[in-house]
Amino acid sequence: MTHSVPARRAAAGPWAEQTIRGGIVSQHLAFRGKATRRLTAIALAGLIPGLLAAQDQALIDEGETMFRRCMSCHMIGDGATNRVGPELNNVMGEQAGQGHEDYDFSDAMIEAGENGLVWTEETLDAYLENPRDYVPGTKMTFAGLRREEDRTAVIAYIASFSPDYDPAATGDGDGSE
Repeated sequence: MTHSVPARRAAAGPWAEQTIRGGIVSQHLAFRGKATRRLTAIALAGLIPGLLAAQDQALIDEGETMFRRCMSCHMIGDGATNRVGPELNNVMGEQAGQGHEDYDFSDAMIEAGENGLVWTEETLDAYLENPRDYVPGTKMTFAGLRREEDRTAVIAYIASFSPDYDPAATGDGDGSE
């Protein structure tokens, strides 16, 4: 013989219902201390990588929009080829003036690479701010991106096409010893 929930409550009496409710409430209150903070921290730890990835993706998307300015000279992604400027796949961590066998780099860019210039976030940021000041004699005629936010976004986009790039392995990449 089965009883409905209200019938079971009535049979158990008000004491049982109050005890059950009280137990649930007291357990809830007990978890409001360290355990709740710990569970919250664990939950947030699980969310933070996703939030960071979403922020990274938003920055990459912004960089893709900004990169449209570069597309008259550069290509990136599947099927990219050299144009007026070299294609930019896997450029992060690469020695400047190298890595594109069929691209004719300026003597200045080749020399910068031979002197240790490696493309990192920092070096690419400085270069994109004012290419002709950073590497005098470069073929790049673009005046540069003045806003740091724009450079950061473009660099994030370019870096997304350099899957093997390890910033820790390249040092500061500025060519100074």
